[in-house]
Amino acid sequence: AIWLISAFFISPTAVLFSPAILYSYYVVSLKNDISPKSLTKFFTPIAAVIFITILAALFLYSMGFTPEYYTDGLTKVDHFLRLFPTQSDQGIFDITHINDIINQIFLVVPGFGLLIFVKWKQVDDDNKPNVVFLIISAIIAIIFMLIFRTDISFVRDWDLMSMIAYPLLFLLIITSLNAKNDDYNIYIAIVLALIQFVPWILLNSNEKLSLNRMVSISNIKYLPDYAKSNNYDILRQYYQNGINIQNPSNYILNEESSEKIQKSLFYTSLAYNYEKNERYLYNLSLYSYILKQKDSALKYLDLLFETKSKSKYLGYTLRSKIYIDEGKMKLAIADLKKVEEYFPESETVKLDIANLYYIAGEPRNSYEYFQKAFEINPDADGTLDYLIELSYLVDTREKTIEYYHQYDKLKPNNPATYYNIALCFSEINKKDSASYYAEKSKQQGISDELLKKLKFAQ
Repeated sequence: AIWLISAFFISPTAVLFSPAILYSYYVVSLKNDISPKSLTKFFTPIAAVIFITILAALFLYSMGFTPEYYTDGLTKVDHFLRLFPTQSDQGIFDITHINDIINQIFLVVPGFGLLIFVKWKQVDDDNKPNVVFLIISAIIAIIFMLIFRTDISFVRDWDLMSMIAYPLLFLLIITSLNAKNDDYNIYIAIVLALIQFVPWILLNSNEKLSLNRMVSISNIKYLPDYAKSNNYDILRQYYQNGINIQNPSNYILNEESSEKIQKSLFYTSLAYNYEKNERYLYNLSLYSYILKQKDSALKYLDLLFETKSKSKYLGYTLRSKIYIDEGKMKLAIADLKKVEEYFPESETVKLDIANLYYIAGEPRNSYEYFQKAFEINPDADGTLDYLIELSYLVDTREKTIEYYHQYDKLKPNNPATYYNIALCFSEINKKDSASYYAEKSKQQGISDELLKKLKFAQ
Protein backbone atom coordinates (compact mmCIF):
# COMPACT_ATOMS: atom_id res chain seq x y z
CA ALA A 1 0.00 0.00 0.00
CA ILE A 2 2.80 2.41 0.90
CA TRP A 3 4.70 1.52 -2.26
CA LEU A 4 1.67 2.06 -4.47
CA ILE A 5 0.66 5.39 -2.97
CA SER A 6 4.27 6.61 -3.07
CA ALA A 7 4.34 5.86 -6.79
CA PHE A 8 1.18 7.95 -7.31
CA PHE A 9 2.76 11.01 -5.73
CA ILE A 10 6.08 10.57 -7.52
CA SER A 11 4.72 10.31 -11.06
CA PRO A 12 1.34 10.33 -12.86
CA THR A 13 2.62 7.38 -14.89
CA ALA A 14 1.95 5.20 -11.86
CA VAL A 15 -1.75 6.04 -12.15
CA LEU A 16 -1.80 4.35 -15.56
CA PHE A 17 -0.40 1.17 -14.02
CA SER A 18 -2.68 1.08 -10.99
CA PRO A 19 -5.51 -0.96 -12.62
CA ALA A 20 -3.00 -3.62 -13.69
CA ILE A 21 -1.46 -3.64 -10.20
CA LEU A 22 -4.87 -4.08 -8.57
CA TYR A 23 -5.86 -6.78 -11.04
CA SER A 24 -2.61 -8.65 -10.46
CA TYR A 25 -3.24 -8.41 -6.73
CA TYR A 26 -6.73 -9.81 -7.27
CA VAL A 27 -5.39 -12.75 -9.29
CA VAL A 28 -2.82 -13.81 -6.71
CA SER A 29 -4.99 -13.27 -3.65
CA LEU A 30 -8.69 -13.77 -4.37
CA LYS A 31 -9.40 -15.35 -7.72
CA ASN A 32 -9.30 -18.94 -6.48
CA ASP A 33 -10.49 -18.31 -2.95
CA ILE A 34 -13.37 -16.02 -1.99
CA SER A 35 -13.70 -17.08 1.62
CA PRO A 36 -14.32 -14.38 4.29
CA LYS A 37 -10.72 -14.71 5.41
CA SER A 38 -9.44 -14.15 1.87
CA LEU A 39 -11.79 -11.19 1.40
CA THR A 40 -10.40 -9.63 4.57
CA LYS A 41 -6.84 -10.11 3.35
CA PHE A 42 -7.78 -8.64 -0.02
CA PHE A 43 -9.59 -5.51 1.17
CA THR A 44 -7.33 -4.63 4.10
CA PRO A 45 -4.42 -3.38 1.92
CA ILE A 46 -6.89 -1.56 -0.37
CA ALA A 47 -8.36 0.18 2.68
CA ALA A 48 -4.81 0.99 3.75
CA VAL A 49 -4.12 2.58 0.35
CA ILE A 50 -7.23 4.75 0.66
CA PHE A 51 -6.40 5.71 4.24
CA ILE A 52 -2.78 6.57 3.44
CA THR A 53 -3.94 8.54 0.39
CA ILE A 54 -6.24 10.67 2.53
CA LEU A 55 -3.51 11.28 5.13
CA ALA A 56 -0.94 12.16 2.46
CA ALA A 57 -3.41 14.47 0.68
CA LEU A 58 -4.27 16.28 3.93
CA PHE A 59 -0.60 16.64 4.81
CA LEU A 60 0.29 18.05 1.38
CA TYR A 61 -2.72 20.38 1.50
CA SER A 62 -1.57 21.70 4.87
CA MET A 63 1.86 22.37 3.31
CA GLY A 64 0.26 24.53 0.63
CA PHE A 65 0.01 22.00 -2.20
CA THR A 66 -3.30 22.10 -4.02
CA PRO A 67 -4.67 19.44 -6.40
CA GLU A 68 -3.69 21.67 -9.32
CA TYR A 69 0.00 21.01 -8.59
CA TYR A 70 -0.65 17.36 -9.39
CA THR A 71 -3.31 17.49 -12.08
CA ASP A 72 -1.74 20.27 -14.14
CA GLY A 73 0.92 17.83 -15.28
CA LEU A 74 -1.78 15.61 -16.77
CA THR A 75 -4.40 18.08 -17.95
CA LYS A 76 -2.67 21.24 -19.13
CA VAL A 77 -0.13 19.60 -21.43
CA ASP A 78 -0.82 17.58 -24.54
CA HIS A 79 0.95 14.33 -23.73
CA PHE A 80 0.11 12.63 -27.04
CA LEU A 81 2.51 12.85 -29.96
CA ARG A 82 1.37 13.88 -33.41
CA LEU A 83 1.40 11.26 -36.16
CA PHE A 84 4.21 12.96 -38.06
CA PRO A 85 7.14 15.05 -36.78
CA THR A 86 7.41 18.81 -37.07
CA GLN A 87 10.47 21.03 -37.06
CA SER A 88 10.41 21.34 -33.25
CA ASP A 89 8.64 18.17 -32.15
CA GLN A 90 8.73 14.42 -32.57
CA GLY A 91 5.95 12.33 -34.07
CA ILE A 92 4.79 8.74 -33.85
CA PHE A 93 6.10 7.99 -37.34
CA ASP A 94 9.42 9.70 -36.74
CA ILE A 95 12.65 7.79 -37.33
CA THR A 96 14.35 9.62 -34.46
CA HIS A 97 11.55 8.67 -32.04
CA ILE A 98 11.62 5.04 -33.17
CA ASN A 99 15.41 5.07 -32.85
CA ASP A 100 15.07 6.35 -29.28
CA ILE A 101 12.75 3.47 -28.39
CA ILE A 102 15.04 0.85 -29.95
CA ASN A 103 18.01 2.40 -28.17
CA GLN A 104 16.10 2.34 -24.89
CA ILE A 105 15.18 -1.32 -25.33
CA PHE A 106 18.80 -2.36 -25.78
CA LEU A 107 19.80 -0.05 -22.93
CA VAL A 108 17.42 -1.37 -20.27
CA VAL A 109 17.51 -5.01 -21.41
CA PRO A 110 21.12 -5.93 -22.22
CA GLY A 111 21.34 -8.87 -24.57
CA PHE A 112 17.80 -8.47 -25.85
CA GLY A 113 19.09 -9.27 -29.32
CA LEU A 114 19.52 -12.88 -28.15
CA LEU A 115 15.77 -13.29 -28.51
CA ILE A 116 16.11 -12.95 -32.27
CA PHE A 117 18.18 -16.14 -32.34
CA VAL A 118 16.08 -18.17 -29.91
CA LYS A 119 13.77 -20.57 -31.68
CA TRP A 120 10.22 -21.04 -30.56
CA LYS A 121 10.74 -24.78 -30.13
CA GLN A 122 13.43 -24.09 -27.54
CA VAL A 123 10.68 -22.96 -25.14
CA ASP A 124 8.83 -25.78 -23.43
CA ASP A 125 5.06 -26.00 -23.59
CA ASP A 126 4.55 -25.02 -19.95
CA ASN A 127 6.23 -21.67 -20.52
CA LYS A 128 4.64 -20.83 -23.89
CA PRO A 129 1.59 -19.09 -22.32
CA ASN A 130 3.97 -16.95 -20.27
CA VAL A 131 5.97 -16.12 -23.38
CA VAL A 132 2.80 -15.12 -25.25
CA PHE A 133 1.70 -12.94 -22.32
CA LEU A 134 5.10 -11.24 -22.14
CA ILE A 135 5.21 -10.64 -25.91
CA ILE A 136 1.77 -9.01 -25.80
CA SER A 137 2.86 -6.94 -22.78
CA ALA A 138 6.00 -5.81 -24.62
CA ILE A 139 3.99 -4.85 -27.72
CA ILE A 140 1.55 -2.81 -25.62
CA ALA A 141 4.48 -1.13 -23.84
CA ILE A 142 6.09 -0.23 -27.17
CA ILE A 143 2.78 1.22 -28.44
CA PHE A 144 2.51 3.21 -25.21
CA MET A 145 6.03 4.54 -25.73
CA LEU A 146 5.23 5.43 -29.33
CA ILE A 147 2.15 7.55 -28.70
CA PHE A 148 2.93 9.28 -25.38
CA ARG A 149 5.38 12.13 -24.83
CA THR A 150 8.12 11.19 -22.43
CA ASP A 151 7.41 14.23 -20.23
CA ILE A 152 4.25 12.58 -18.87
CA SER A 153 6.52 11.26 -16.12
CA PHE A 154 6.99 14.86 -14.84
CA VAL A 155 10.75 14.78 -14.38
CA ARG A 156 12.45 12.43 -16.81
CA ASP A 157 11.74 9.99 -19.62
CA TRP A 158 13.09 6.94 -17.77
CA ASP A 159 9.82 6.38 -15.88
CA LEU A 160 8.00 5.96 -19.15
CA MET A 161 10.66 4.50 -21.42
CA SER A 162 11.83 1.88 -18.93
CA MET A 163 8.41 0.21 -18.70
CA ILE A 164 9.46 -1.95 -21.65
CA ALA A 165 12.16 -3.51 -19.47
CA TYR A 166 9.83 -5.70 -17.43
CA PRO A 167 8.22 -7.90 -20.11
CA LEU A 168 11.36 -8.08 -22.24
CA LEU A 169 13.60 -8.95 -19.31
CA PHE A 170 11.34 -11.79 -18.16
CA LEU A 171 11.03 -12.94 -21.78
CA LEU A 172 14.80 -12.97 -22.10
CA ILE A 173 15.14 -14.97 -18.87
CA ILE A 174 12.54 -17.58 -19.89
CA THR A 175 13.91 -18.08 -23.39
CA SER A 176 17.53 -18.15 -22.19
CA LEU A 177 16.78 -20.77 -19.54
CA ASN A 178 15.10 -22.96 -22.17
CA ALA A 179 17.71 -22.42 -24.86
CA LYS A 180 20.03 -25.26 -25.78
CA ASN A 181 23.48 -24.82 -24.35
CA ASP A 182 25.43 -25.13 -27.58
CA ASP A 183 28.39 -23.23 -29.00
CA TYR A 184 26.20 -21.29 -31.42
CA ASN A 185 24.27 -19.53 -28.66
CA ILE A 186 27.48 -18.85 -26.71
CA TYR A 187 29.10 -17.12 -29.69
CA ILE A 188 25.96 -15.09 -30.33
CA ALA A 189 25.87 -14.05 -26.68
CA ILE A 190 29.53 -12.92 -26.82
CA VAL A 191 28.99 -10.90 -30.01
CA LEU A 192 25.85 -9.24 -28.68
CA ALA A 193 27.51 -8.51 -25.36
CA LEU A 194 30.35 -6.77 -27.20
CA ILE A 195 27.88 -4.80 -29.30
CA GLN A 196 26.16 -3.82 -26.07
CA PHE A 197 29.06 -2.09 -24.34
CA VAL A 198 31.95 -1.55 -26.80
CA PRO A 199 30.34 1.50 -28.51
CA TRP A 200 29.82 3.12 -25.09
CA ILE A 201 33.44 2.52 -24.12
CA LEU A 202 34.71 3.89 -27.45
CA LEU A 203 32.43 6.91 -27.23
CA ASN A 204 33.78 7.79 -23.79
CA SER A 205 37.33 6.60 -24.34
CA ASN A 206 38.68 10.15 -24.19
CA GLU A 207 37.52 13.53 -23.01
CA LYS A 208 37.09 15.06 -26.45
CA LEU A 209 34.75 12.30 -27.71
CA SER A 210 32.70 12.43 -24.53
CA LEU A 211 32.42 16.21 -24.79
CA ASN A 212 31.35 16.02 -28.43
CA ARG A 213 28.69 13.49 -27.48
CA MET A 214 27.31 15.81 -24.80
CA VAL A 215 27.21 18.75 -27.21
CA SER A 216 25.51 16.57 -29.83
CA ILE A 217 22.84 15.41 -27.38
CA SER A 218 22.23 18.97 -26.19
CA ASN A 219 21.66 20.17 -29.76
CA ILE A 220 18.93 17.61 -30.54
CA LYS A 221 16.05 19.73 -31.83
CA TYR A 222 13.22 17.83 -30.14
CA LEU A 223 14.91 17.66 -26.72
CA PRO A 224 12.64 19.34 -24.10
CA ASP A 225 13.66 22.84 -23.08
CA TYR A 226 14.38 21.87 -19.47
CA ALA A 227 16.66 19.06 -20.68
CA LYS A 228 18.52 21.38 -23.06
CA SER A 229 18.94 23.93 -20.28
CA ASN A 230 20.25 21.31 -17.89
CA ASN A 231 22.68 19.91 -20.46
CA TYR A 232 24.08 23.32 -21.33
CA ASP A 233 24.55 24.05 -17.63
CA ILE A 234 26.51 20.80 -17.30
CA LEU A 235 28.73 21.97 -20.16
CA ARG A 236 29.12 25.29 -18.33
CA GLN A 237 30.28 23.45 -15.22
CA TYR A 238 32.69 21.38 -17.32
CA TYR A 239 34.46 24.46 -18.68
CA GLN A 240 34.52 26.25 -15.31
CA ASN A 241 35.98 23.19 -13.58
CA GLY A 242 39.39 23.99 -12.17
CA ILE A 243 38.82 27.75 -12.18
CA ASN A 244 38.55 29.25 -8.71
CA ILE A 245 36.58 32.51 -8.72
CA GLN A 246 36.36 33.25 -5.01
CA ASN A 247 37.36 36.88 -5.56
CA PRO A 248 36.38 37.97 -9.10
CA SER A 249 37.83 41.46 -8.58
CA ASN A 250 41.35 40.08 -8.29
CA TYR A 251 41.01 37.23 -10.79
CA ILE A 252 43.83 37.31 -13.32
CA LEU A 253 42.95 35.94 -16.74
CA ASN A 254 45.40 34.04 -18.90
CA GLU A 255 44.85 32.61 -22.36
CA GLU A 256 43.54 29.26 -21.08
CA SER A 257 41.27 30.60 -18.35
CA SER A 258 39.94 33.31 -20.65
CA GLU A 259 38.86 30.70 -23.19
CA LYS A 260 37.22 28.58 -20.48
CA ILE A 261 35.32 31.54 -19.04
CA GLN A 262 34.15 32.53 -22.53
CA LYS A 263 32.89 28.96 -23.09
CA SER A 264 31.18 29.02 -19.69
CA LEU A 265 29.50 32.31 -20.59
CA PHE A 266 28.38 30.92 -23.97
CA TYR A 267 26.79 27.77 -22.53
CA THR A 268 25.20 29.68 -19.66
CA SER A 269 23.53 31.99 -22.17
CA LEU A 270 22.22 28.93 -24.05
CA ALA A 271 20.94 27.42 -20.78
CA TYR A 272 19.20 30.70 -19.93
CA ASN A 273 17.55 30.81 -23.37
CA TYR A 274 15.72 27.57 -22.55
CA GLU A 275 15.02 28.21 -18.85
CA LYS A 276 14.83 31.62 -17.17
CA ASN A 277 16.80 30.70 -14.10
CA GLU A 278 18.09 33.19 -11.49
CA ARG A 279 21.28 31.16 -11.02
CA TYR A 280 22.01 31.45 -14.73
CA LEU A 281 21.58 35.23 -14.54
CA TYR A 282 24.12 35.47 -11.74
CA ASN A 283 26.62 33.28 -13.62
CA LEU A 284 26.13 35.37 -16.76
CA SER A 285 26.90 38.53 -14.81
CA LEU A 286 29.87 36.91 -13.06
CA TYR A 287 31.50 35.66 -16.26
CA SER A 288 30.84 38.98 -18.01
CA TYR A 289 32.49 40.84 -15.13
CA ILE A 290 35.58 38.62 -15.19
CA LEU A 291 35.85 39.13 -18.96
CA LYS A 292 35.75 42.94 -18.40
CA GLN A 293 32.28 43.22 -19.95
CA LYS A 294 30.87 45.39 -17.18
CA ASP A 295 27.89 46.73 -19.14
CA SER A 296 26.71 43.19 -19.85
CA ALA A 297 27.28 42.23 -16.24
CA LEU A 298 25.12 45.14 -15.04
CA LYS A 299 22.40 44.25 -17.55
CA TYR A 300 22.18 40.66 -16.25
CA LEU A 301 22.23 41.88 -12.65
CA ASP A 302 19.30 44.21 -13.34
CA LEU A 303 17.35 41.20 -14.65
CA LEU A 304 18.33 39.24 -11.54
CA PHE A 305 17.03 41.97 -9.23
CA GLU A 306 13.66 41.87 -11.02
CA THR A 307 13.17 38.24 -9.99
CA LYS A 308 11.99 36.85 -6.64
CA SER A 309 15.28 35.07 -6.09
CA LYS A 310 16.38 34.53 -2.50
CA SER A 311 20.00 34.82 -3.61
CA LYS A 312 19.97 38.43 -4.75
CA TYR A 313 22.70 39.15 -2.21
CA LEU A 314 25.15 37.49 -4.61
CA GLY A 315 24.15 40.03 -7.24
CA TYR A 316 24.45 42.97 -4.84
CA THR A 317 27.90 41.80 -3.80
CA LEU A 318 29.02 41.53 -7.42
CA ARG A 319 27.54 44.88 -8.39
CA SER A 320 29.33 46.53 -5.46
CA LYS A 321 32.61 45.26 -6.93
CA ILE A 322 31.74 46.83 -10.28
CA TYR A 323 30.97 50.15 -8.57
CA ILE A 324 34.24 49.97 -6.62
CA ASP A 325 36.14 49.50 -9.89
CA GLU A 326 34.37 52.58 -11.24
CA GLY A 327 35.09 54.59 -8.08
CA LYS A 328 31.40 54.83 -7.15
CA MET A 329 31.89 54.15 -3.45
CA LYS A 330 28.48 55.39 -2.27
CA LEU A 331 26.68 53.05 -4.68
CA ALA A 332 28.94 50.19 -3.65
CA ILE A 333 28.22 50.85 0.04
CA ALA A 334 24.46 50.97 -0.69
CA ASP A 335 24.63 47.53 -2.31
CA LEU A 336 26.64 46.06 0.56
CA LYS A 337 24.06 47.40 3.02
CA LYS A 338 21.46 45.40 1.09
CA VAL A 339 23.66 42.35 1.57
CA GLU A 340 23.81 43.22 5.27
CA GLU A 341 20.01 42.88 5.41
CA TYR A 342 20.42 39.22 4.40
CA PHE A 343 23.24 38.60 6.89
CA PRO A 344 22.87 41.00 9.82
CA GLU A 345 25.34 39.04 11.96
CA SER A 346 28.06 38.73 9.32
CA GLU A 347 31.44 40.11 10.35
CA THR A 348 32.70 39.97 6.76
CA VAL A 349 29.93 42.19 5.37
CA LYS A 350 30.41 44.79 8.10
CA LEU A 351 34.17 44.83 7.52
CA ASP A 352 33.60 45.32 3.78
CA ILE A 353 31.34 48.30 4.46
CA ALA A 354 33.79 49.70 7.02
CA ASN A 355 36.69 49.46 4.56
CA LEU A 356 34.68 51.18 1.82
CA TYR A 357 33.83 54.05 4.16
CA TYR A 358 37.52 54.21 5.09
CA ILE A 359 38.57 54.41 1.43
CA ALA A 360 35.82 56.98 0.76
CA GLY A 361 37.25 59.23 3.50
CA GLU A 362 34.33 58.90 5.92
CA PRO A 363 36.08 58.00 9.20
CA ARG A 364 33.02 58.27 11.45
CA ASN A 365 30.94 55.83 9.38
CA SER A 366 33.95 53.58 8.98
CA TYR A 367 34.53 53.64 12.75
CA GLU A 368 30.87 52.70 13.38
CA TYR A 369 31.06 49.61 11.15
CA PHE A 370 34.42 48.50 12.49
CA GLN A 371 32.84 48.66 15.95
CA LYS A 372 29.93 46.48 14.77
CA ALA A 373 32.36 43.95 13.30
CA PHE A 374 34.42 43.93 16.50
CA GLU A 375 31.31 43.20 18.58
CA ILE A 376 30.83 40.04 16.50
CA ASN A 377 34.48 38.98 16.68
CA PRO A 378 36.39 40.63 19.55
CA ASP A 379 39.51 38.56 18.79
CA ALA A 380 40.19 40.21 15.43
CA ASP A 381 43.44 42.14 15.87
CA GLY A 382 43.19 43.57 12.36
CA THR A 383 39.87 45.19 13.23
CA LEU A 384 41.44 46.58 16.42
CA ASP A 385 44.16 48.25 14.36
CA TYR A 386 41.48 50.26 12.51
CA LEU A 387 39.52 50.98 15.72
CA ILE A 388 42.62 52.38 17.42
CA GLU A 389 43.42 54.59 14.43
CA LEU A 390 39.84 55.80 13.90
CA SER A 391 39.04 56.30 17.58
CA TYR A 392 42.11 58.56 17.78
CA LEU A 393 40.55 60.63 14.97
CA VAL A 394 36.86 60.74 15.89
CA ASP A 395 36.53 59.55 19.49
CA THR A 396 38.02 60.25 22.92
CA ARG A 397 41.54 59.33 24.01
CA GLU A 398 39.95 57.17 26.73
CA LYS A 399 38.32 55.06 24.01
CA THR A 400 41.61 54.72 22.16
CA ILE A 401 43.29 53.60 25.39
CA GLU A 402 40.49 51.05 25.91
CA TYR A 403 41.17 49.56 22.46
CA TYR A 404 44.90 49.51 23.17
CA HIS A 405 44.23 47.51 26.34
CA GLN A 406 42.20 44.98 24.33
CA TYR A 407 45.02 44.82 21.79
CA ASP A 408 47.47 44.15 24.64
CA LYS A 409 45.38 41.14 25.69
CA LEU A 410 45.59 39.70 22.17
CA LYS A 411 49.28 40.58 21.61
CA PRO A 412 50.92 41.25 24.99
CA ASN A 413 54.30 42.84 25.70
CA ASN A 414 54.41 44.92 22.55
CA PRO A 415 56.56 48.04 23.25
CA ALA A 416 54.68 50.08 20.64
CA THR A 417 51.37 49.37 22.38
CA TYR A 418 52.66 50.59 25.75
CA TYR A 419 54.30 53.64 24.17
CA ASN A 420 51.07 54.66 22.42
CA ILE A 421 49.05 54.18 25.61
CA ALA A 422 51.56 56.45 27.36
CA LEU A 423 51.19 58.97 24.52
CA CYS A 424 47.39 59.00 24.90
CA PHE A 425 47.63 59.47 28.68
CA SER A 426 50.10 62.31 28.24
CA GLU A 427 47.70 64.09 25.84
CA ILE A 428 44.97 64.09 28.49
CA ASN A 429 47.47 65.14 31.19
CA LYS A 430 47.45 61.94 33.19
CA LYS A 431 51.16 61.94 33.90
CA ASP A 432 51.24 59.07 36.38
CA SER A 433 49.59 56.68 33.97
CA ALA A 434 51.72 58.00 31.12
CA SER A 435 54.88 57.44 33.15
CA TYR A 436 53.80 53.94 34.07
CA TYR A 437 53.26 52.84 30.45
CA ALA A 438 56.36 54.72 29.30
CA GLU A 439 58.37 52.63 31.74
CA LYS A 440 56.71 49.44 30.50
CA SER A 441 57.54 50.36 26.92
CA LYS A 442 61.13 51.02 27.94
CA GLN A 443 61.35 47.60 29.58
CA GLN A 444 60.15 46.05 26.31
CA GLY A 445 62.84 47.86 24.32
CA ILE A 446 61.44 51.21 23.18
CA SER A 447 64.18 53.81 22.51
CA ASP A 448 64.97 56.75 24.79
CA GLU A 449 64.62 59.12 21.85
CA LEU A 450 60.96 58.20 21.43
CA LEU A 451 60.32 58.51 25.16
CA LYS A 452 61.69 62.06 25.12
CA LYS A 453 58.91 63.05 22.70
CA LEU A 454 56.25 62.45 25.32
CA LYS A 455 54.87 65.68 26.82
CA PHE A 456 55.41 64.71 30.43
CA ALA A 457 59.10 64.04 29.76
CA GLN A 458 59.76 67.67 28.85
